[in-house]
Amino acid sequence: MQSLANEVYSAIQSSRITDVKDCMDELVSVLQSDEKLLAEVEKRLDKKDILWFNRNNNAIFFEIPNDNMYLQSTKKLDIEEELSWFEGELKSEENINWENVKYRYQRALKFLGTKDVIYYNKIRKIILIQNEDKWRYLNE
Repeated sequence: MQSLANEVYSAIQSSRITDVKDCMDELVSVLQSDEKLLAEVEKRLDKKDILWFNRNNNAIFFEIPNDNMYLQSTKKLDIEEELSWFEGELKSEENINWENVKYRYQRALKFLGTKDVIYYNKIRKIILIQNEDKWRYLNE
């Protein structure tokens, strides 16, 4: 489910950036067939993607976030909170959801601002000690 949501999100985002509407019918049919997928994709889209998608299709319309809500949802993250979450996820060694870890890791790199280098280096140390083979996966 996560990988399909990532693919649909990437397709919408790249379509918006290149302003190519050719795959819109396919995206709409995939999203219409699964409500959970629709909700997952909607969570990941930013305001620009939602506005572009809503303007270029006539079947599904994502809710446009209130500007005040939107600003709050993109606030800078707390580096200590992100590191503790990451370490907590890796402690449950047998049931690690690597897709979720990768998504949260990349999201943190994007929104931590100038602290992203510190975060990157700390996560790198943790991963190389505990799960060396996953470092490349996180940075794909």
